[in-house]
Amino acid sequence: MTDKTQKPPLAYFQWKHDLIAELRAGSHMAETGRGPVEYAVKGHDTPTVVGIHGGPGGYDQVFPLWSDITARGFSLLAWSRPGYLRTPLSTGYSFKAQADALAALLDYLDIERVGVLGFSAGGTCALMFAAYYPERVWALILESTVSQRYHFISQNNGAGQFFARMLFNDPAVWLYNQAAAYFPKLALKSMVRFESTLDNEAAERLLNDILRDRQQVSHLMELIKSMSPFSHRKKGLENDLAQLAAIDKLPLEDIRSPTLVIHGTDDGDVPLHQAQYTASMIPGAELFLVDGGFHILTLSDKADEIAKKRIDMLLRHVP
Repeated sequence: MTDKTQKPPLAYFQWKHDLIAELRAGSHMAETGRGPVEYAVKGHDTPTVVGIHGGPGGYDQVFPLWSDITARGFSLLAWSRPGYLRTPLSTGYSFKAQADALAALLDYLDIERVGVLGFSAGGTCALMFAAYYPERVWALILESTVSQRYHFISQNNGAGQFFARMLFNDPAVWLYNQAAAYFPKLALKSMVRFESTLDNEAAERLLNDILRDRQQVSHLMELIKSMSPFSHRKKGLENDLAQLAAIDKLPLEDIRSPTLVIHGTDDGDVPLHQAQYTASMIPGAELFLVDGGFHILTLSDKADEIAKKRIDMLLRHVP
């Protein structure tokens, strides 16, 4: 554990060393037919739900995003998409190749069918997996998902710019983790400003609601940690942004799995029209709009309602 009496440079290097060791200890490596894939599993043996993280992220981001899944009797399989943590980028550059890597991981683990949860750019991978491996998906849930061409645009405000800078180098991410530990409202405010289109009054109300909820504060800390250290997630994020900017048309019409599309009306990262398009193109898909929800729906003030919707969907379609 980092000694808080250390001078900042020493504290930073100790933090990074300890975090990398913790990440390695918390996962396994699978040598699949598509290349090495890092993964971790929590919960019961079956049925299995696979979580697909956004960017920047890794297997460790899956658990705070969907912490309710294992409590309801499911096994939650988390994996690091190519370029994130210990899964090399060579395992799969395109989202189709990432879907192939997931199929290979399931083969390695001898898992035939799964429910699929996809978040943000991880949702794009989930879409490709459901389109090309329909026989392996018994339910598909997409949250804040990119389904059309996407270009990263930094929010033009001070808090948003601060959050963007925190993401893209290790010392800054360390400072952001420290800020979250000692000044959670400051860290959360920058995240909400960056990831939402809420006005000042609505944003302040959301901030206060989250800070009054100890579980939500814990999720905040874990999500910030799941973007750290950035150097071990950089290749994945850079590849994601390149792949998202090159999207032409995803084969959404080929998806036959029961599908739930969840999106916040005030998502400042992935525009609402992307969710509307996704739901309109996937046969039989249900669109669930979260009024006032921002990009990270697990921190929404309607998180309990979203969790219930998610669990009901899985229980309704579990084999």
